[in-house]
Amino acid sequence: MIIRKIFFFIFMILFSRAVQADKELLDKKVQYKGLNRIPISIISKFSKLNSGSLVSNNKVENFVKKLSSTNNFVKIILEKHKNSVFLNFIERPIVSKIEIISNKLNNNKNLKKILKNLKIERGKLFNKINIDILKKKIKNGFFKIGRFDNLIHVSSFLTRSNKIHLKIYVNQGNFYQLKTVKVIGCKKVSINKIKSFFLKDRKPSFLNLFRDHYFHPKKLQQDLKKIKDYYLSLGFSDFSVRFIKVHICKKFKTIHVLVSFNEGKQYFLEKVLIEGNILNNIFEEDKKKYISLNSFFNFSRLEKLRKIILKKYHNLGYEHSNVCIYPIFDKKNKKVRVRIKINPKKRYFVHRIYFKGNKYTKDSILRNQIDILEGDIFRKKFFYNSIKKIKDTQFFDDVNVKYKLLSGNKSNQVDLIYFVKEKNTGTLNFNSGYGMETGISLNFSMSDKNWLGTGKEYKINTFSNDNKIYEDLSFVYPYFNSYNTIFSNLIFHDRIKGDYSELFRYTDENYGMHSDLNFNVNNNKFNFCFSYIHNVLTDIKNHISVMKYLSSLKSFTTNGYKHIYQKIDDFIIEYKWENFNSVPTRLALKSNFLTSKHKMILSGKFTLPGSDNSFYKILLDDYESVSVNRRENFKLSLRSHIGFGNTFFGKREMPFYENFYAGGSHSVRGFILNSVGPKSIYYNKENISCMGTHRNDICKYDKYIGGNGMIITNMDLFLPNKLFFKTIKDKFRSSIFLDSGVVWDSNWQHNLELDSSEFFDFSNPNIIYASSGISYSWFSSLGKISISYAFPIGKYDSYKIERLQINIGNIE
Repeated sequence: MIIRKIFFFIFMILFSRAVQADKELLDKKVQYKGLNRIPISIISKFSKLNSGSLVSNNKVENFVKKLSSTNNFVKIILEKHKNSVFLNFIERPIVSKIEIISNKLNNNKNLKKILKNLKIERGKLFNKINIDILKKKIKNGFFKIGRFDNLIHVSSFLTRSNKIHLKIYVNQGNFYQLKTVKVIGCKKVSINKIKSFFLKDRKPSFLNLFRDHYFHPKKLQQDLKKIKDYYLSLGFSDFSVRFIKVHICKKFKTIHVLVSFNEGKQYFLEKVLIEGNILNNIFEEDKKKYISLNSFFNFSRLEKLRKIILKKYHNLGYEHSNVCIYPIFDKKNKKVRVRIKINPKKRYFVHRIYFKGNKYTKDSILRNQIDILEGDIFRKKFFYNSIKKIKDTQFFDDVNVKYKLLSGNKSNQVDLIYFVKEKNTGTLNFNSGYGMETGISLNFSMSDKNWLGTGKEYKINTFSNDNKIYEDLSFVYPYFNSYNTIFSNLIFHDRIKGDYSELFRYTDENYGMHSDLNFNVNNNKFNFCFSYIHNVLTDIKNHISVMKYLSSLKSFTTNGYKHIYQKIDDFIIEYKWENFNSVPTRLALKSNFLTSKHKMILSGKFTLPGSDNSFYKILLDDYESVSVNRRENFKLSLRSHIGFGNTFFGKREMPFYENFYAGGSHSVRGFILNSVGPKSIYYNKENISCMGTHRNDICKYDKYIGGNGMIITNMDLFLPNKLFFKTIKDKFRSSIFLDSGVVWDSNWQHNLELDSSEFFDFSNPNIIYASSGISYSWFSSLGKISISYAFPIGKYDSYKIERLQINIGNIE
């Protein structure tokens, strides 16, 4: 009992001292030091303690740990005095400037991306640990592209205001050339064949002058994959790469590669069993194509067959179907048996189609763009293709689609939900310009591509300058009858004053209407147009061809050969056929590796009975782009423009305002616009001095009237652009060109009056104008800006040369 009392007495003494000690800690106040960038209020809010508050030891230590975890401080020092606890903060500096110093580092984009990922940016906290990570990432980046002797150095300067100035020195080093490749383990395949995969396309030639002949680690991995695929195609299913050794010789900047292979055994395909629910042998032809018994076992061919089978089941609505391949190897006989197991699972159908987000556009417009309806088989291909069609309407900024599998009695049905984000489809434009020949030009247009949400388009357009005044009002129905049929109506008024752009003098004021129907069939685009045009011709010179044409009409009014007034009413049918997938020319067919893009356009017009005129016009445009090397950076563009027009049964003459013209930056470069072809020859009854050649009372004026026949050819060899960065070089294009063109009048009669060397025979189609030169184009936001400098080759009859031509227009 006495011992218990003694122990209790000792415990009470110790407990009282502990309480006293804790009381002493509770009496201490917290003081903050070293805070410059971070306000004390934020620290106090984070710790829930203000400066001068009482705090215990444990609370202070927990507080220091929490502040350290914020990564805002390099160090926090805790100091204890009699009545206070001092927290000295050493704040982490902020990056104020990043300077990159490099030798020939053309693109800092990747380096800036690394800095951003490591949060080494201006205004961000600086962490010294990230500098070592930065160096490693930059080095690895250079190693991946084959620059092995790169040097990276990062220096930092701390200012008095606790800010860091970083300097990153980058020496990217040189590329190393692949010198030798040594292969070990090739027994059944020729070593030279294996080496050809490494050295392929590395020897310089005319067709790959701009290729990279240096060693790339990524290219090495690609070559090894090709070798593996080659072995697998020969039945070596156990093929593997044992090891790869790359020796870097920094002295000679060369790479030596040692590769060891394990070829394994060569297997042959013995039998293929297809099990499961096979629907009507839908892949029977594919099976014959990809399966060949007693040939080399090629797993990649079977994998292609598996994907084809899977795709066909998906197109039939079996969305969750499975196709698995199980090869069974007979190592003793070196044969393989393959089991292809098919499990179609459940077939799905479309239950409902919903549209969300189209507050302005009607659902019917969206339904016109999708190839799938309620009750149809669920095919992902169709409703994903419809996304592109909806975007092509240009009514929406964003289009997404989701599908929802139903449950219960409708477990085999799917709801489709299209989410669209509408955009403003109305435009209002006003443009002005000035030309030496046309004076001040003004253009105003107003349109809405989705008028009242119906998908119909209206447009008002006006244009005027010193030589032309034009107004029109058009309505377009893009979903007329079906989704791929467009119907449009246009009412117009046009006044053209001649005697500009090398044309002879006349004035044509006309008005009328067009009704246009467009529809697509596969890769063919068809266009048919019915037009009514009322022409009023005034102020016409006494041109021989014009007078002959006017005389062939029912009646015309003259005033002493000074002014001619004529009204003409025509009903015209216009047509156009456009094909984007025509058969390539012989130039493309001669070489296996050339790629060709071919486009052909056939168009024309003819008058209907009841018209004052009786004529037809036919035009053929052919475009082809051919790559002349494997990298497709040299391209040859061939264009031809052929036109011919004449009258029906020779009863009347061809209207002169329907003639063809050539010359200028879009046809025969190097010659002034419209200056290729027949010149105007007129009767000079008043003996006024002629501008050109004259004989008796006949004058050849220094203007052009065109002809009813035309042939223009353009050949451009586009060169690779190595002068600009990848981000902008696609907007520039240079070429060497050869142009030729001829315009003739087949109805021209070279009579006795004109039988002289001063007057050309304009019915001769052999008078060919030609030029050659260089061209440079820039695809800017304003359109295509092209500059060409030409050297005329063929030139006749007082030709008019314009060697340097600059043109600003829309991209062709």
